[in-house]
Amino acid sequence: MHCVAVSKREEMLSKLSAGLDDAQRQAVFAPIGPLVVVAGAGSGKTTTLVRRIAHLVASGAVGASQVLAVSHTTKASLEIKERLRAFDDGMADVACHTVHAAAWKVVRRFCGYTPELLSSNFRTVADATRFVIGSRGRDSAVVLEILGEIEWGGARLLDPQTYEDAARKARRELSVEHREVAEVWKVYEHQKKEMGALDFADVLKEATRLLHDSSIGETVRSAWRAIVVDEYQDTDRSQHAFLNALRARRPLWTVVGDPRQTIYSFKGADTDILQEALSESGAVVVHLTTSWRCTAEILDEANTVIGGRYGAQLESTKHGDAVAFVSAYDDDEEVTKTIQQIQTWARRGHSYEEMAVLYRFNSMSPRFEAALTEAQIPYQVAGESKFFDRADIRAVLLPFGKSARRAPDADASASIRQAASTTGWDENTAPRGSGAARGRWEMTKSLVDLAERSQKKTAGELLVYLLQLAKTGAGVGVTLGTIHAAKGLEWENVCVVGCVNGQIPSVYAKSADDMEEERRLLYVAMTRAKSRLVISYPRKRFKRPAEPSSLLPQLRSHKVSRTSSVDSSTSGRGAKTSTKFAQALEASFECGTCGKKLKGAPARILKTCSAHCLQGDASARHAKLLEWRNAMAAELGEHPDEIITDAALFRFLANGATGLGWRPSVKPPSI
Repeated sequence: MHCVAVSKREEMLSKLSAGLDDAQRQAVFAPIGPLVVVAGAGSGKTTTLVRRIAHLVASGAVGASQVLAVSHTTKASLEIKERLRAFDDGMADVACHTVHAAAWKVVRRFCGYTPELLSSNFRTVADATRFVIGSRGRDSAVVLEILGEIEWGGARLLDPQTYEDAARKARRELSVEHREVAEVWKVYEHQKKEMGALDFADVLKEATRLLHDSSIGETVRSAWRAIVVDEYQDTDRSQHAFLNALRARRPLWTVVGDPRQTIYSFKGADTDILQEALSESGAVVVHLTTSWRCTAEILDEANTVIGGRYGAQLESTKHGDAVAFVSAYDDDEEVTKTIQQIQTWARRGHSYEEMAVLYRFNSMSPRFEAALTEAQIPYQVAGESKFFDRADIRAVLLPFGKSARRAPDADASASIRQAASTTGWDENTAPRGSGAARGRWEMTKSLVDLAERSQKKTAGELLVYLLQLAKTGAGVGVTLGTIHAAKGLEWENVCVVGCVNGQIPSVYAKSADDMEEERRLLYVAMTRAKSRLVISYPRKRFKRPAEPSSLLPQLRSHKVSRTSSVDSSTSGRGAKTSTKFAQALEASFECGTCGKKLKGAPARILKTCSAHCLQGDASARHAKLLEWRNAMAAELGEHPDEIITDAALFRFLANGATGLGWRPSVKPPSI
């Protein structure tokens, strides 16, 4: 019997090493103790994690049922479970849970009562929001924004008392005040207490508290003797506290992550947590530096973006096409070129399922959905409902449909704008910040823009057109998605679009840390491609000049492909010669302070790119305008931007005009 057991163990050890590269093998067979695996994009992270678990079991260090494999998403948890079972039937007993599910198991068993779990806390937060801010709380976008802030605060171990100061320091830009979020949070906590209910943040806190009880902690730790954590770079402080309490400094501890792919700081992920693991005394650190996904050409360009900030760069043993950098006249032509690229790949025998179009914000989705539909190319939207299935879009389409059926000959543009206005949408007043309210505004604007680009004259014609778009696709084909939604996925052919300043890096990236996350985000986008990568940017976006992404020096140093004569035929904006003249004229205007190109009439009048570069008398006048606006805001109890935006103030300084961004009831000062 003993010989049979030894034989099986030897067979397993041989099976464990099959097909691994040297670094993967080093990680799988590392000595029993703390192990940190830095696994780059496509470097065989999941294979290594599965084999490490199997090695712990095969070596006799622990039984399969005593291993807890922790992930951050249900999808990843199920994948690990399936991969373990496929590798060896004996691994079926490994506990594979998300971090919240593992904490919930602890709470249910040891909290002493059966708590109610708020699987969806939207309604409770909505009630609290209406209680605090009144009618504004009826807007679901506002509720989602506040809910997101509560979750962000919980991930950082904050509470209603400490949130406001932390949010201000983190420069969290919202459509509501930080004080209002804190007040809603207080009411929400009171509501949960009265209901005897816990949300996911509470589950983590309660599980952590229980584990610090010596008796409970030892019972749980004897059941889960080994802990393996996937995507450790996505861990937040609340999750970290739970995992630390669960581990209690025991040696059977493995974490797998990649600092280059930390892209969820906006949700609370802490970039320092993985760094702490890397510097832990006695921990074995293994770097997986060979990407089995990407070609060397793709990695060379991606490594240029990320630089040497995160240690050894990924390498590849396979070669393929050079990365293509494509310049388009405007955002409409960028869509056209992307569709043409997809059609070219298809003609060469590549399936649509092996293609993806990735962008920074969801608001870019409708342009590509419409274009793919018109080209009769099937598509799916990663991690999202399709554009026409989203509640914000249906809220506009419902009144528009009724109006178009009553008056089919009415003006198409006026009808869709009227329908959008019934939802509270105002084209000239975009919500501040980058939360749900801003997202809802962007989505509605995308629908209106889509309708106007269709060039349908009557409401009836536009309705038929939009209904046709809504019917397209069957959940297969080209993948459209934000870069965040693409994390963990891969395709043979990828187009990364909209690579201009304001998109990536995002206009909301204010600090050095924000910019670094944008850099990592672009790196993640580029490394989704296995064989072919196209990076494109429009030279005009929303009819305004756009600059190629500052994160991509390749866009300036490479010879990018441009369109020879589409400026008039494709975009309808004049002849090529006049466009060149306009571009040359525009390039001749530079800021007298910093040298940046001047954009817009106010900047050219003042010969200064922004208020930050004003000097002399203009700077003094601007300071007086700010003082006047801030005093008015304090008197009215409102944010200064809600009265007069910074852009409107700058324009008034230049030419004395008020208009967009200036509250009509406010009379200009004599400054």
